[in-house]
Parts: sequence; structure tokens; C-alpha cells
Amino acid sequence: MLLNILIFIIACSSGFLQSISGFGYSVVSMATLPMLMTPVAATTVSGVVGNLQSIVLSLKMRHHIRYRVLAVPLVISVLSGWVAISIMSARPLVEYKRMLGIFLIFIALYLLFFNNRIKIKANIFTGIITGIISGIANGLFGMGGPPAVMYMMAATKNKEEYLSTIQFFFLLSGLSNTAARIWNGALSDAVLKFCVISIAGMLLGGLAGAKVFKKLSQDQMGKFVYGFMMIMGLFIAFKG
Repeated sequence: MLLNILIFIIACSSGFLQSISGFGYSVVSMATLPMLMTPVAATTVSGVVGNLQSIVLSLKMRHHIRYRVLAVPLVISVLSGWVAISIMSARPLVEYKRMLGIFLIFIALYLLFFNNRIKIKANIFTGIITGIISGIANGLFGMGGPPAVMYMMAATKNKEEYLSTIQFFFLLSGLSNTAARIWNGALSDAVLKFCVISIAGMLLGGLAGAKVFKKLSQDQMGKFVYGFMMIMGLFIAFKG
């Protein structure tokens, strides 16, 4: 019972912060869920809920999606994600939690100090590299956003194209990763129950966040969450 309550609270918090700051649900959920369940279960739950969010956003902005832009990184991301998930499912890494902690710290540092400052050129080569890094990060940690964001910002002409294309990328890569996890036996009855609880929590938290959105600074909220992610990353890395 306590576990279910904690999962619901995490989902509420993640959905609330998603509504306010606009970045991924997985940021908070993957910094906390691995402390309550196995890493494979955590990435599955976070992925399923993230997919639902991407479906809504992709439908809203479907007319601006640049399909040619996302083709190369998407295909490579799907392939590398399946490989990472298959390896993880067959032989879970003993040091997984410590690796997750280090990854969280790295992403937090990037978002705090380098977000929107690092520019890349969008071409086939950078698309392949983006797909590989994003796919592996998604497959192992459920967070492949930053490299994809950097690429899509360089490859699209305006914010409408960027937002719609990146969300569609997240949707298709997320659905593929979820399918890979199900194929590898990650969707047990317990995990399915956690998904239902998390969806309910995400919806409630999202509604609450929408009501207070105008009263809070997005920049301050973003820095708060990045700081939280770094603290959780340090805790997970040292605790292992």
C-alpha cells in the first residue's frame, strides 16, 4: 500500500512539474522510481506514461511535423534502443544504479549550464550520432532527450516545427522502446499496476500544474528541478 502511494506521489509531482516547466516527465520519475522498483520496471513505467503525453502533444501539433528531419535519427535511435534494452534485459548491469546516478548528474549539468548554448549542424552524420546516443540513453535510462533536442533545434526552422517534430520523435522512439521492453518480458502484472497508478497521478498533477502555471517562473522552476535531479543523481551514484 505504501509503495503504491509513493508511486502515485512521484507521478503527481512529475506531472505537476511537466505542466510548469515543459520538460520530460522522465526527469523526476527516473530520479526516484529506481529507488522503489527494479531499473527495468522503472524505465517501463516512465516510458508508458511519457508515451501518453507525447501522443497528446503530437496530435495537437501534427501539421508542423518535419518527417524528413526526424527520419535518420529516429531509425538509428530505435535500433540502438532495442539493442540496449535486449542487453539490459538479458544481463542486468550490476552497476546500473550508479551509472544512472552519473547520467542524471551529467544531464543536470548540461541543462543548467549548456542548454541552448551548444549548437550542432544537422546532417546525416550528426543524425546518426544523435540516434545512437539517444537510443542507448533511452534504452538504459529512459532519458534520450538532450541529444535529440540539440539535433532538432538545428534541423528545424521555427519553434512550431521544433516542438512538433521533437514530440513526434519522442512518441515513435518511446513506443518502440516500450514494445522492446514488453517483448523482453518487462510488463508484469505489478508493472502494469504501477503504470495505471502513475497515469492517474500524472493526470492529477498535470491539472494542478496547469492552474498555477501563470503564477510561477518557468526559469526558476526549471533550475529547481535540475538541482533536484543533480542531488538525486549524487545520492544514487554514491549509494549504488
